[in-house]
Amino acid sequence: MMMSSSKSKQDTSVSLDDFVIKKVIDKGSFGKVFLVECTKNGKVYAMKRLNKDVVLQKNQVENIRVEKEILFDADHPFVNSMDYVFTNELRIYFFLQFVPGGNIYDNLYKVQRFNEATVKFISAQLLLALGYLHKKKIVHRDLKPENVLMDANGYVCLADFGLAKFLH
Repeated sequence: MMMSSSKSKQDTSVSLDDFVIKKVIDKGSFGKVFLVECTKNGKVYAMKRLNKDVVLQKNQVENIRVEKEILFDADHPFVNSMDYVFTNELRIYFFLQFVPGGNIYDNLYKVQRFNEATVKFISAQLLLALGYLHKKKIVHRDLKPENVLMDANGYVCLADFGLAKFLH
């Protein structure tokens, strides 16, 4: 794997050992997502733990590299971002912005139907997020309710850039 052992927009003295797992948030085909807390600054993250053997087996090294680049560079209120990435011999760890309200799919399932004002609000935010990505010549390629996170106030955050591509 060609990933650096750690990189940060913030404190470079933080290591993988500085995070405490609180609970499992989600499970996927490449690994798990955990709610974690940094013991050095108290900040809560969604830690995406990817198994290197699965990434290699499914020939996803380039996709993970692109996802890492997009998440580190993201600077938009409706696009998820990443503060840290660590690797060891078995796994890759992405420390992502934690959005506490779950994804749109689960939220929609709970209420059965969003009212028109909510749909307009969500749509406007997604259009701004996609516009931001397109200005950066990025295509998301996996837009679905499970990949749109929602906070308690109804603000959304576009996530999961595993299938994203840069346009040249």
